[in-house]
Amino acid sequence: MPTIYEQIKNAIGGGVNPNGGNPIRLKYRIDNGIRVYWVVPYVIGKSPDPDSTTIPPEQDDRFLCYKYRGPEQNAPNGWRCFKVDDIAEVDPASNAPSTPRLDPDRQNCVVTPDPGPR
Repeated sequence: MPTIYEQIKNAIGGGVNPNGGNPIRLKYRIDNGIRVYWVVPYVIGKSPDPDSTTIPPEQDDRFLCYKYRGPEQNAPNGWRCFKVDDIAEVDPASNAPSTPRLDPDRQNCVVTPDPGPR
């Protein structure tokens, strides 16, 4: 069974996809439960942990996506950055709207994109 990281990377079609990968539904752990989001993933890789106390800072696996459906009724669709360790489940999704093209150099969610193929 592929890991959550591998499932997201497979949906992207590698480490980076400026056009967005295949839509996925993810269950994201929060302090008081789970939130479900429908997203189109674009980039997966490493970023410094903002809470790290080490030098250099510890690295987290993160991914950048475009959220097109989720629990926040008043929150607009748009770019979101998720920590992979906080994702409980990933499933294929459908009915994604047209999403914007990503300029990988203009995002700061994933500092070191995963370079490898699937």
